Amino acid sequence: IGNKGWTVTSVEAYRTVAGRGPTPGQVESLAAGELDAVVLTSGSMAAQLASTCPVIHPSTIMIAIGPTTAAAASAAGLKVAAVADRPTYEALVAALSRSTGRTTP
Repeated sequence: IGNKGWTVTSVEAYRTVAGRGPTPGQVESLAAGELDAVVLTSGSMAAQLASTCPVIHPSTIMIAIGPTTAAAASAAGLKVAAVADRPTYEALVAALSRSTGRTTP
């Protein structure tokens, strides 16, 4: 754009900051199958989960907030069971309910 005569001002509009990640107890719970599901809310979160939890029990269901997150999760080696229709709380709950066969309390 600058080559076309526009003045360009670079700003940082979005930056991913890694959170603390799962605790050792959470890593153990995922490996042991003690968690029914994990809700993946971003691609970076999915990548962090995959890199910090080398073993996730096959009975643990992965739900993605959208197709971009689902693609990142799959690329990180996670098996996504369902993708929310929209990136909302209600759509995540609906996807979780469909995948587990359970309704919300």
